Amino acid sequence: MTPRFCVGGALVGPEEWLPTEPFDFPWAFIGCNALLCGGCKERVQSRVERPYVRRYWCRCQSRDQAGYHLLGSDAGMDRAFESQWMCGGHPALVLPYLLDGVELTETTNYAELVARTLIDPPFVAPGFKGTAFWVTRLYRVMPSGVLQAKIGEAVATHLWSDNAVAVRAALDFYIRNAAAAGAEQLVQVGERDRDRLTGLADPEDATGSIYEHLFDALDQRLIVHGLGMVDDPSAVAFAKAALLRGDVSDMTIYQVAEADPVWFADHAVQVATVRKDNLEYAVAALSYVPQDRRDDTIAALRMISQRAEREVRNWARDEGVRLPKRPANLPS
Repeated sequence: MTPRFCVGGALVGPEEWLPTEPFDFPWAFIGCNALLCGGCKERVQSRVERPYVRRYWCRCQSRDQAGYHLLGSDAGMDRAFESQWMCGGHPALVLPYLLDGVELTETTNYAELVARTLIDPPFVAPGFKGTAFWVTRLYRVMPSGVLQAKIGEAVATHLWSDNAVAVRAALDFYIRNAAAAGAEQLVQVGERDRDRLTGLADPEDATGSIYEHLFDALDQRLIVHGLGMVDDPSAVAFAKAALLRGDVSDMTIYQVAEADPVWFADHAVQVATVRKDNLEYAVAALSYVPQDRRDDTIAALRMISQRAEREVRNWARDEGVRLPKRPANLPS
Protein backbone atom coordinates (compact mmCIF):
# COMPACT_ATOMS: atom_id res chain seq x y z
CA MET A 1 0.00 0.00 0.00
CA THR A 2 1.10 3.58 -0.69
CA PRO A 3 2.52 5.24 2.44
CA ARG A 4 0.95 8.42 3.79
CA PHE A 5 3.04 11.57 4.02
CA CYS A 6 2.51 14.41 6.47
CA VAL A 7 2.08 17.90 5.09
CA GLY A 8 5.24 19.38 6.58
CA GLY A 9 5.61 17.07 9.54
CA ALA A 10 5.20 18.28 13.12
CA LEU A 11 7.35 18.43 16.22
CA VAL A 12 5.63 18.15 19.60
CA GLY A 13 6.49 18.64 23.25
CA PRO A 14 5.84 16.00 25.91
CA GLU A 15 2.28 17.20 26.48
CA GLU A 16 1.27 16.34 22.90
CA TRP A 17 1.15 12.90 21.31
CA LEU A 18 4.13 11.45 19.48
CA PRO A 19 2.91 8.00 18.40
CA THR A 20 5.12 4.93 18.47
CA GLU A 21 3.19 2.95 15.86
CA PRO A 22 4.58 3.74 12.38
CA PHE A 23 1.12 3.79 10.75
CA ASP A 24 -0.11 6.57 13.08
CA PHE A 25 0.01 9.63 10.84
CA PRO A 26 -0.95 13.16 11.95
CA TRP A 27 -4.71 13.45 11.39
CA ALA A 28 -4.84 16.09 14.16
CA PHE A 29 -2.23 18.00 16.18
CA ILE A 30 -0.03 14.92 16.38
CA GLY A 31 3.74 14.65 16.12
CA CYS A 32 5.29 12.98 13.09
CA ASN A 33 7.17 9.80 14.05
CA ALA A 34 8.71 9.31 10.61
CA LEU A 35 10.93 12.38 10.28
CA LEU A 36 14.00 12.11 8.06
CA CYS A 37 16.76 14.64 7.45
CA GLY A 38 17.37 15.49 3.81
CA GLY A 39 20.90 16.62 4.70
CA CYS A 40 22.51 13.75 6.59
CA LYS A 41 19.85 11.22 5.42
CA GLU A 42 19.40 10.03 9.01
CA ARG A 43 16.17 9.37 10.81
CA VAL A 44 15.39 12.19 13.24
CA GLN A 45 15.53 10.93 16.83
CA SER A 46 13.72 12.31 19.86
CA ARG A 47 13.46 11.91 23.60
CA VAL A 48 11.93 13.82 26.50
CA GLU A 49 14.77 15.78 28.07
CA ARG A 50 12.94 17.51 30.90
CA PRO A 51 9.37 18.49 31.83
CA TYR A 52 7.61 20.23 28.92
CA VAL A 53 10.60 19.78 26.54
CA ARG A 54 11.28 17.09 23.93
CA ARG A 55 14.63 17.10 22.14
CA TYR A 56 14.84 16.23 18.44
CA TRP A 57 18.16 15.63 16.69
CA CYS A 58 20.03 14.26 13.69
CA ARG A 59 23.70 14.61 12.70
CA CYS A 60 22.99 18.08 11.26
CA GLN A 61 21.18 19.81 14.09
CA SER A 62 18.95 19.54 17.15
CA ARG A 63 15.92 21.34 18.54
CA ASP A 64 14.27 21.48 21.94
CA GLN A 65 10.51 21.55 21.46
CA ALA A 66 7.74 22.58 23.83
CA GLY A 67 4.25 22.56 22.33
CA TYR A 68 3.28 21.93 18.71
CA HIS A 69 5.34 23.14 15.75
CA LEU A 70 4.58 22.37 12.10
CA LEU A 71 7.82 22.34 10.14
CA GLY A 72 7.95 25.30 7.76
CA SER A 73 5.07 27.15 9.40
CA ASP A 74 7.42 29.90 10.60
CA ALA A 75 9.22 30.39 7.28
CA GLY A 76 10.21 34.02 6.77
CA MET A 77 9.75 34.92 10.43
CA ASP A 78 12.46 36.09 12.77
CA ARG A 79 14.32 33.17 14.33
CA ALA A 80 12.52 30.66 12.12
CA PHE A 81 13.55 27.04 12.56
CA GLU A 82 15.29 26.09 9.32
CA SER A 83 16.05 22.46 8.63
CA GLN A 84 15.86 19.75 5.99
CA TRP A 85 13.68 17.57 8.19
CA MET A 86 10.65 16.09 6.44
CA CYS A 87 8.17 13.27 6.78
CA GLY A 88 9.61 10.02 5.40
CA GLY A 89 6.17 8.42 5.04
CA HIS A 90 3.89 6.32 7.24
CA PRO A 91 3.22 2.74 6.11
CA ALA A 92 -0.35 1.52 6.06
CA LEU A 93 -1.69 -0.62 8.89
CA VAL A 94 -1.56 -4.29 7.91
CA LEU A 95 -4.20 -6.60 9.37
CA PRO A 96 -4.34 -8.65 11.51
CA TYR A 97 -2.89 -6.39 14.19
CA LEU A 98 -3.05 -6.11 17.97
CA LEU A 99 -3.67 -2.43 18.76
CA ASP A 100 -3.71 -1.42 22.43
CA GLY A 101 -4.65 -4.98 23.32
CA VAL A 102 -7.49 -5.12 20.77
CA GLU A 103 -7.24 -7.62 17.93
CA LEU A 104 -8.08 -6.09 14.56
CA THR A 105 -8.79 -8.27 11.52
CA GLU A 106 -10.74 -7.99 8.29
CA THR A 107 -13.61 -9.90 9.94
CA THR A 108 -13.68 -8.16 13.33
CA ASN A 109 -17.18 -7.25 14.48
CA TYR A 110 -16.66 -3.50 14.24
CA ALA A 111 -20.18 -2.66 15.42
CA GLU A 112 -19.48 -4.46 18.70
CA LEU A 113 -15.98 -2.99 18.93
CA VAL A 114 -17.24 0.58 18.42
CA ALA A 115 -20.03 0.07 20.97
CA ARG A 116 -17.42 -0.96 23.54
CA THR A 117 -14.60 1.48 22.82
CA LEU A 118 -16.53 4.64 21.92
CA ILE A 119 -17.32 5.23 25.60
CA ASP A 120 -14.53 3.13 27.15
CA PRO A 121 -11.43 3.59 24.98
CA PRO A 122 -8.41 1.35 25.70
CA PHE A 123 -6.12 4.33 25.17
CA VAL A 124 -6.46 8.10 24.96
CA ALA A 125 -3.40 9.98 23.73
CA PRO A 126 -1.96 13.05 25.47
CA GLY A 127 -3.66 16.25 24.35
CA PHE A 128 -7.02 14.63 23.58
CA LYS A 129 -10.21 14.95 25.63
CA GLY A 130 -13.40 12.95 25.63
CA THR A 131 -13.84 9.29 24.77
CA ALA A 132 -13.99 9.42 20.95
CA PHE A 133 -10.22 9.48 20.41
CA TRP A 134 -9.62 5.76 20.01
CA VAL A 135 -12.45 5.11 17.54
CA THR A 136 -11.42 8.20 15.57
CA ARG A 137 -7.85 6.92 15.43
CA LEU A 138 -9.10 3.45 14.43
CA TYR A 139 -11.12 4.98 11.59
CA ARG A 140 -8.15 7.01 10.37
CA VAL A 141 -5.64 4.14 10.27
CA MET A 142 -7.96 1.52 8.75
CA PRO A 143 -6.40 0.27 5.50
CA SER A 144 -9.61 0.16 3.45
CA GLY A 145 -12.66 2.29 2.77
CA VAL A 146 -14.89 -0.72 3.40
CA LEU A 147 -13.64 -1.06 6.98
CA GLN A 148 -13.85 2.70 7.49
CA ALA A 149 -17.49 2.61 6.37
CA LYS A 150 -18.26 -0.14 8.89
CA ILE A 151 -16.80 2.00 11.67
CA GLY A 152 -18.68 5.13 10.56
CA GLU A 153 -21.97 3.28 10.33
CA ALA A 154 -21.41 1.77 13.76
CA VAL A 155 -20.75 5.20 15.28
CA ALA A 156 -23.98 6.56 13.77
CA THR A 157 -26.11 4.14 15.78
CA HIS A 158 -24.94 5.89 18.96
CA LEU A 159 -26.40 9.21 17.84
CA TRP A 160 -29.75 7.72 18.85
CA SER A 161 -28.63 6.60 22.31
CA ASP A 162 -30.04 7.86 25.61
CA ASN A 163 -26.49 7.76 26.99
CA ALA A 164 -25.19 11.34 26.77
CA VAL A 165 -21.56 10.15 26.83
CA ALA A 166 -22.16 7.92 23.81
CA VAL A 167 -23.98 10.62 21.85
CA ARG A 168 -21.30 13.20 22.66
CA ALA A 169 -18.59 10.77 21.56
CA ALA A 170 -20.41 10.06 18.29
CA LEU A 171 -20.71 13.80 17.61
CA ASP A 172 -17.02 14.31 18.42
CA PHE A 173 -16.20 11.55 15.94
CA TYR A 174 -18.15 13.30 13.18
CA ILE A 175 -16.59 16.66 13.98
CA ARG A 176 -13.25 15.12 12.95
CA ASN A 177 -14.70 12.83 10.24
CA ALA A 178 -17.55 14.78 8.69
CA ALA A 179 -17.46 12.84 5.42
CA ALA A 180 -17.60 9.44 7.16
CA ALA A 181 -20.39 6.97 6.56
CA GLY A 182 -23.29 7.59 8.93
CA ALA A 183 -22.79 11.36 9.16
CA GLU A 184 -25.94 11.87 7.09
CA GLN A 185 -27.83 10.76 10.21
CA LEU A 186 -26.88 14.01 11.96
CA VAL A 187 -29.80 15.65 10.19
CA GLN A 188 -32.16 12.75 10.84
CA VAL A 189 -31.50 12.67 14.57
CA GLY A 190 -31.67 16.48 14.77
CA GLU A 191 -35.07 16.57 13.07
CA ARG A 192 -36.66 13.60 14.83
CA ASP A 193 -35.09 13.74 18.28
CA ARG A 194 -34.68 17.44 19.05
CA ASP A 195 -36.46 17.15 22.40
CA ARG A 196 -34.37 14.19 23.52
CA LEU A 197 -31.10 15.86 22.52
CA THR A 198 -32.10 19.13 24.17
CA GLY A 199 -32.81 17.26 27.37
CA LEU A 200 -29.43 15.51 27.40
CA ALA A 201 -26.84 17.50 29.36
CA ASP A 202 -23.50 17.69 27.59
CA PRO A 203 -21.00 15.70 29.70
CA GLU A 204 -18.14 17.85 28.39
CA ASP A 205 -19.87 21.22 28.82
CA ALA A 206 -21.98 21.88 31.90
CA THR A 207 -23.54 24.97 30.29
CA GLY A 208 -24.80 23.27 27.13
CA SER A 209 -26.91 20.44 25.76
CA ILE A 210 -26.13 17.65 23.34
CA TYR A 211 -28.46 19.34 20.84
CA GLU A 212 -26.22 22.41 20.79
CA HIS A 213 -23.15 20.23 20.22
CA LEU A 214 -24.95 18.58 17.29
CA PHE A 215 -24.44 21.81 15.36
CA ASP A 216 -20.68 21.69 15.89
CA ALA A 217 -20.75 18.43 13.95
CA LEU A 218 -23.28 19.80 11.45
CA ASP A 219 -21.02 22.78 10.70
CA GLN A 220 -18.26 20.38 9.69
CA ARG A 221 -20.74 18.43 7.56
CA LEU A 222 -21.68 21.67 5.79
CA ILE A 223 -17.99 22.33 5.11
CA VAL A 224 -17.40 18.97 3.40
CA HIS A 225 -20.68 19.43 1.51
CA GLY A 226 -19.45 22.81 0.28
CA LEU A 227 -16.13 21.29 -0.78
CA GLY A 228 -17.95 18.65 -2.84
CA MET A 229 -16.64 15.78 -0.68
CA VAL A 230 -20.23 14.71 0.08
CA ASP A 231 -23.62 15.62 -1.34
CA ASP A 232 -25.88 16.40 1.60
CA PRO A 233 -28.43 19.11 0.72
CA SER A 234 -30.53 17.97 3.68
CA ALA A 235 -27.81 19.32 5.98
CA VAL A 236 -28.20 22.77 4.42
CA ALA A 237 -32.02 22.61 4.68
CA PHE A 238 -31.90 21.52 8.32
CA ALA A 239 -29.41 24.28 9.18
CA LYS A 240 -31.66 26.89 7.55
CA ALA A 241 -34.68 25.74 9.56
CA ALA A 242 -32.63 25.71 12.76
CA LEU A 243 -31.42 29.27 12.12
CA LEU A 244 -34.97 30.53 11.67
CA ARG A 245 -36.02 28.81 14.93
CA GLY A 246 -33.14 30.44 16.78
CA ASP A 247 -31.61 27.08 17.66
CA VAL A 248 -28.11 27.98 16.54
CA SER A 249 -25.74 30.86 15.87
CA ASP A 250 -22.16 31.81 14.83
CA MET A 251 -20.48 29.27 12.50
CA THR A 252 -23.75 27.85 11.18
CA ILE A 253 -24.75 31.31 9.96
CA TYR A 254 -21.55 31.55 7.95
CA GLN A 255 -21.89 28.04 6.55
CA VAL A 256 -25.47 28.61 5.40
CA ALA A 257 -24.65 32.03 3.94
CA GLU A 258 -21.83 30.48 1.94
CA ALA A 259 -23.93 27.49 0.85
CA ASP A 260 -26.95 29.56 -0.26
CA PRO A 261 -26.17 33.30 -0.30
CA VAL A 262 -29.45 34.23 -1.98
CA TRP A 263 -31.46 32.48 0.75
CA PHE A 264 -29.39 34.26 3.37
CA ALA A 265 -29.99 37.63 1.72
CA ASP A 266 -33.74 37.00 1.86
CA HIS A 267 -33.66 35.87 5.51
CA ALA A 268 -30.83 37.92 7.00
CA VAL A 269 -33.13 40.05 9.17
CA GLN A 270 -34.94 36.99 10.55
CA VAL A 271 -31.63 35.28 11.30
CA ALA A 272 -30.24 38.43 12.94
CA THR A 273 -33.25 39.02 15.20
CA VAL A 274 -34.45 35.55 16.20
CA ARG A 275 -31.60 35.20 18.69
CA LYS A 276 -29.84 37.99 20.55
CA ASP A 277 -26.28 36.94 19.76
CA ASN A 278 -26.98 36.37 16.06
CA LEU A 279 -26.68 39.99 14.95
CA GLU A 280 -22.90 40.32 14.73
CA TYR A 281 -22.61 37.01 12.88
CA ALA A 282 -25.40 37.86 10.45
CA VAL A 283 -23.73 41.19 9.65
CA ALA A 284 -20.33 39.51 9.17
CA ALA A 285 -21.99 37.05 6.76
CA LEU A 286 -22.84 39.98 4.45
CA SER A 287 -19.53 39.15 2.78
CA TYR A 288 -21.23 36.10 1.21
CA VAL A 289 -24.22 38.03 -0.19
CA PRO A 290 -24.09 38.60 -3.97
CA GLN A 291 -23.29 42.17 -5.00
CA ASP A 292 -26.68 42.65 -6.66
CA ARG A 293 -28.44 41.78 -3.39
CA ARG A 294 -26.05 43.34 -0.89
CA ASP A 295 -27.38 46.92 -0.78
CA ASP A 296 -30.93 45.77 -0.06
CA THR A 297 -29.73 43.33 2.61
CA ILE A 298 -27.55 46.00 4.22
CA ALA A 299 -30.45 48.46 4.26
CA ALA A 300 -32.75 45.89 5.87
CA LEU A 301 -30.21 45.04 8.57
CA ARG A 302 -29.54 48.73 9.34
CA MET A 303 -33.23 49.23 10.02
CA ILE A 304 -33.26 46.70 12.88
CA SER A 305 -31.76 48.97 15.53
CA GLN A 306 -29.02 51.45 16.30
CA ARG A 307 -26.86 48.53 17.38
CA ALA A 308 -27.38 46.92 13.99
CA GLU A 309 -26.39 50.20 12.32
CA ARG A 310 -23.14 50.22 14.31
CA GLU A 311 -22.42 46.60 13.46
CA VAL A 312 -22.98 47.27 9.75
CA ARG A 313 -20.74 50.34 9.82
CA ASN A 314 -17.99 48.42 11.59
CA TRP A 315 -18.27 45.59 9.05
CA ALA A 316 -18.13 48.04 6.13
CA ARG A 317 -15.05 49.76 7.58
CA ASP A 318 -13.23 46.47 8.11
CA GLU A 319 -14.15 45.16 4.65
CA GLY A 320 -13.51 48.44 2.83
CA VAL A 321 -17.11 48.56 1.63
CA ARG A 322 -18.78 51.88 0.85
CA LEU A 323 -22.23 51.93 2.41
CA PRO A 324 -25.32 53.28 0.67
CA LYS A 325 -26.68 56.58 1.99
CA ARG A 326 -27.82 56.38 5.63
CA PRO A 327 -31.58 55.76 5.83
CA ALA A 328 -33.42 58.77 7.27
CA ASN A 329 -35.79 56.63 9.34
CA LEU A 330 -33.28 54.54 11.28
CA PRO A 331 -34.80 53.33 14.58
CA SER A 332 -33.62 54.89 17.80
